[in-house]
Amino acid sequence: MLFVNKCEHKIILNNDKVFTAKTDESIFNAALRAGLTLNHSCLNGRCNSCMAVVESGQSEVLQDELGLSTEESKTGNILTCSRVAVSDLNLFVEEYIDKVLPSRRTLPAKVRSFRLVKEDVLELVLRLPPNQKFHFESGQYVNLIRGDIKRSYSIANSTSSNTLSFFIKNYPSGQMSKYLFSDLEVDDLFRIEGPIGTFFYRNTPKKTLIFLATGTGIAPVKSILEGLALQPDLVIDKQIHVFWGNRSAGDFFWQVAFQNLDVNFHPCISRPENYSEGFKKGYVQEVLLNENVDIEDSIVYACGSEAMIQSARTLLTEHGLEIKNFYSDAFVVSN
Repeated sequence: MLFVNKCEHKIILNNDKVFTAKTDESIFNAALRAGLTLNHSCLNGRCNSCMAVVESGQSEVLQDELGLSTEESKTGNILTCSRVAVSDLNLFVEEYIDKVLPSRRTLPAKVRSFRLVKEDVLELVLRLPPNQKFHFESGQYVNLIRGDIKRSYSIANSTSSNTLSFFIKNYPSGQMSKYLFSDLEVDDLFRIEGPIGTFFYRNTPKKTLIFLATGTGIAPVKSILEGLALQPDLVIDKQIHVFWGNRSAGDFFWQVAFQNLDVNFHPCISRPENYSEGFKKGYVQEVLLNENVDIEDSIVYACGSEAMIQSARTLLTEHGLEIKNFYSDAFVVSN
């Protein structure tokens, strides 16, 4: 019998896993403490990756649940990163990971190199201390810390390297952007905190892998593909499609090509006035539906703007994709 003291509440997950939550910790953190990893991305209430359905019990808001639509809130959905239990709870989630992912750590890292891959996108490469190993799943992200500024960036390389690379967009009013695009120098010191997130490859029977990305959202897609290229037997019987969207042809700063991985690349231009020959016209999720792809037999990984992810989730589930087969990592802009 599970003993629960007066400062804890019992959580039953999917009528299967049982753990306890303290009254001052988020449901997400309580699950993590119990060795269960719920799907997540931002962990600040602005996406809905950690969404759960409350089947019974009560919880209270810890931070604003900006990632929930009005309809989702009305139908009993909560964000586990943004809620504390105030009674025993029965919850349902589409997926949880019955293991602990690589532990989050904070390590120093120095700038190995940097370059502009386009006018407003920087490729930053950090080197880690030689005596430290940083384990992560291809597709995860880290918090990059410089002084009192902390920002989240997806890792753009696979776990086979002892360096970490990032594609970083310049936001003119951003504090980190101002430093990275104006004052950055080789050997500058950062701290990295991570890895974070559940945006990584799942080996399922589905025959088609679909990657949707906008802008620098291609970074974790690149990471996952590089990881698969090192283990091509994992996807030997699968079709792989990458739909990458930008505003114009000049915005594509990375070549999607692998020697031992067959990838169908669909570069998409979202603004009709910028259309160029050899590109697809429209938003990535709309272009996908015009291709001969079996949506019902697919796993979808979407990374980029919140608008794209919300639209893709709605559109693709309407066309037969099971919601449990949609994984996302929304880029949330900080000040």
